[in-house]
This record gives sequence, structure tokens and C-alpha cells, in this order.
Amino acid sequence: MPTAPEQGKRLPTIDEWEYAGMASALKKNGTEDAEYKRTILEWYADGGKRPLGEVGKGRPNYWACTICTGMIWGVDGRLQQQPAQRR
Repeated sequence: MPTAPEQGKRLPTIDEWEYAGMASALKKNGTEDAEYKRTILEWYADGGKRPLGEVGKGRPNYWACTICTGMIWGVDGRLQQQPAQRR
């Protein structure tokens, strides 16, 4: 199976993830939206007691992204480098 770079694709940058994640259900920037703040604060207050949400489920945000909170995202910075630099 071809890798993302071999298909002409890439992972989002951290800034792109953050931009997509700050959207509420109705606004590009939901950081002043009371429901958005409540969702974020509830996730942090939970302390990992609930299982992670199922991918593709949940209420989509402005960009149609689901589960922007309640998931742990990790991007290996080496993936942004050229293959020869990853070693």
C-alpha cells in the first residue's frame, strides 16, 4: 500500500489541526462559544474516565470534523521531513 507522500498527500500540520479543532458546530472560531467551551472543559474534567470516542461519530464541527476533543492526536514531526532526514 502506498504511503501518503507517495500518493501526493501529507498529514496536517499542527497549525492546521489546531485551526480545525477550534471550530464549533456553527463557527470557524468557536472559542467564544459557550457550548464549545463547555465541551472542552468537560473533556478535561473527565480525566480520561470515559473511553475514547469512535472515529467518525459525534457531532461534526463547522468543518465537518468529528471528535476534535476527546481524542489524543500525535503527529511525529519526522513525517514532515524528507525521507532521508527521518533517520
